Amino acid sequence: MRKTPRVASNGAPDGTRRRIARLTVSDLSNLRYETPAAPMHIGALVIVEAPALLDADGQLRLNEVRRRIELRLPRVPVLRRRLFRPGLFRGRALWVDEEQFDIARHVREVILSPSAGDAELLEAAERLMGVLLDRTRPLWELWFITQRGRDRIAIVVKLHHAVADGRAAVAMLSSLFDLRADEPDPAPCEWSPEPVPPVWSLLADNVQGKVRAMQQVGRVLAHPLRAASAS
Repeated sequence: MRKTPRVASNGAPDGTRRRIARLTVSDLSNLRYETPAAPMHIGALVIVEAPALLDADGQLRLNEVRRRIELRLPRVPVLRRRLFRPGLFRGRALWVDEEQFDIARHVREVILSPSAGDAELLEAAERLMGVLLDRTRPLWELWFITQRGRDRIAIVVKLHHAVADGRAAVAMLSSLFDLRADEPDPAPCEWSPEPVPPVWSLLADNVQGKVRAMQQVGRVLAHPLRAASAS
């Protein structure tokens, strides 16, 4: 009998530890200056045809949608990772696997009145976009806005700038969907979260990072003209 592949969150075979994924200075800036009045997530509102997503009673097949999206998460492993601040002398914040990842927390539904029009739909999307993402979980959400008896469904996508922006965000989210309705599902993979890196590993990585930074400063000071021409 063929066994289901078991992978770590980076797509590598189980037991292969990925490198420590520190946030960049830009990522930290996006998190530091975020407020309810100035959210740092990006988003999109997409309108799709409803029939393929509805059951015989006209309800969104939400559980199936979640299942099929979860099958595609190995294509975008960062969507299972959350923010982790390691503490004193252990370096900058990093991404770690969500130990209790639950797709239901990220793929959700809002049901509007059948009489609601475009204005109400846009107001619902605005409300969803105005809520900050929960930093204790992976920083993304996918909302389906449905209406009984309507032949369309609105999808609101939210993704934090610290995870990706621009073209990278579009490519990342596109990986969760197929271009054809009859596209077969990926083969299921048994996913297991990697543990948070141990303290000694974080300390060593922090020291190595500072050493590399000092070496880079030394090279710039030794050859300023060369560094300027390369920048």
